[in-house]
Amino acid sequence: AVKFVMSIANKEGAEACISRAKNFLANSEFDRAEKFLRKSIRLFPLDEAQQLLDRVAVLKSRSANASSSSTAPRSSTSRPTVIEQTGPLKQDHTPEQLEVVSRILKLKCYYAILGVDKESSIEADFKKAYRKLAIKLHPDKNHAPGAADAFKLVSSAYQCLSDKQKREIYDQYGTEDPHSTGQQFRFREDELTPEEVFSMFFGGPVRRGRGSFGFHRTQPRSENEQQSSPLASLIHMIPILLILIFTFFGSNSSNELPFRLNPSGEFVILRTTSSDVPFYVDRYFRYRYERDRRAVNQVERLVEEEFFKSLRQECALERQQRKEKIRKARNYRGADQPTRLRREEERIMERCEELDDWYTRIS
Repeated sequence: AVKFVMSIANKEGAEACISRAKNFLANSEFDRAEKFLRKSIRLFPLDEAQQLLDRVAVLKSRSANASSSSTAPRSSTSRPTVIEQTGPLKQDHTPEQLEVVSRILKLKCYYAILGVDKESSIEADFKKAYRKLAIKLHPDKNHAPGAADAFKLVSSAYQCLSDKQKREIYDQYGTEDPHSTGQQFRFREDELTPEEVFSMFFGGPVRRGRGSFGFHRTQPRSENEQQSSPLASLIHMIPILLILIFTFFGSNSSNELPFRLNPSGEFVILRTTSSDVPFYVDRYFRYRYERDRRAVNQVERLVEEEFFKSLRQECALERQQRKEKIRKARNYRGADQPTRLRREEERIMERCEELDDWYTRIS
């Protein structure tokens, strides 16, 4: 009976590894996919894991060949052959990638594009739906015909529905620009490109105003402008000074910070940083900080510092607990001692994996 229960547990763990491997495979992260597939096979021999592992080997080989072909010297006699061999690889896409592109391009309704419910969806649903589709459709990952257009559609849908004012207009008129008015111009003025929206979620070199937490976004003003409004400049710096006070004098007490990592008391309004780290603020946050993007970026910096600090602590605790369980498994004298030991040695540390995923995402 014990062996039967252990077998079920190992199978469930193997299936979980396969699921994670599929996610990495969809993002062309072949090494990480291979890691979890091999872990799955060690836990429980499933045919699907071996099939996916074979597929990963083929894809890694193709990727290596494409890379070597692109860097190899080309002669006048061999150039046609190189183009003929590497061309299909650059346009390689799976049936699943083509299917999701075709499905998105057929849709007109923003809610249908994101796959969310019009009546019950909240901002977090839009973020989750966008993240899922953007990974599948980004032109760097998906080379199916029409992927770039589908990626733009998803970006437009998210930008409209995640903005309360735009969403209300869209719900009323079926478009976010019902009239040619000044309001329409304001929407277009602050419209982000699809790549900028993607970078807000996943990081990257095209982040707008993020960089070193966005300090370079504001355009330099002329000397006359700088000298003409010293009081305005001083007022402009007040939010930054408040953040510095929080940083230097409030580091020992999270209650003095203008956010919480979990909902608590009046801190129940969900926001996310540009790297999509969730945090909670009170109803006064928007009035204190949102007028100055630099102040918001400073808050987001503090959020991410606290978030990763907490995640590192939880990961360290997981490692310590795993070490203790391995020690107990080694000292166990039952017949299933090898199975217990192997299970503990191969146990997935979820918080450590999450920390690793975050570092990979924002690097």
